[in-house]
Amino acid sequence: MKITILTTIALFLVSQVFGQDIKIAYSDNMTLDLSGTTIEVVGDKNETEIYADFKVINEGTEPIKIKYQRKRVYNSGRMDQICDNELCYDADDQYSWTTPMINEISIGGSGTFKPQIVPNGLESCAVHNYYLVDELGVALDSIKIVFKTTNANCNLSTEKNNEVSFNVFPNPTKDFVTIEGDVLKEGGKVVFMDALGKVVKQAYIESESTKVSVLGLKRGVYFVKIYNIRGTNSNIQRLIIQ
Repeated sequence: MKITILTTIALFLVSQVFGQDIKIAYSDNMTLDLSGTTIEVVGDKNETEIYADFKVINEGTEPIKIKYQRKRVYNSGRMDQICDNELCYDADDQYSWTTPMINEISIGGSGTFKPQIVPNGLESCAVHNYYLVDELGVALDSIKIVFKTTNANCNLSTEKNNEVSFNVFPNPTKDFVTIEGDVLKEGGKVVFMDALGKVVKQAYIESESTKVSVLGLKRGVYFVKIYNIRGTNSNIQRLIIQ
């Protein structure tokens, strides 16, 4: 299998929010922090699983208890699984799924985190966001995985992120932003994400220039993305809320 780091855009923001008390690293290279990155995993359709083998490392001063959460960005239609220190769990066929068992990681220790899909002899493409969540479901860290089989003709959102362009202003802002773009003449949806890629707000747009309230969002850095009425997604723009 071939594994490639595609981007590290959110890495700095993630480390700033959580102080690097927890990080995701390759199991065979635990010095490289992959938190907030996008990883591409390519394997043959006849392999039993196509997977990425990570370690979750506790660099804090207290033990941590986490579960693993998967949210689909692009569904392969194949079974997907998450393995931890003990078992490999079959994920439910739904947008969001969380492993049932708590993984406790001691101070300075590490835990196994192995997301994978089962191609079952078929060419496959999938994009999943994975979150390390605490017992209350609060995200502590994240990573995005792009799964592909070798000869799959993938038409994934991560590969076509410049088809739709838009403007968001004023930036920085305190209360409202205007979302503007010709591709929104027929309507669409705007999504606001935090530093971990978690959707914190979304609103529907009915014209090429729409004013959207952000009064419910805390101060900080967010990422904004739009989808037009045909479902095509945009590039991501950075928004600062004061």
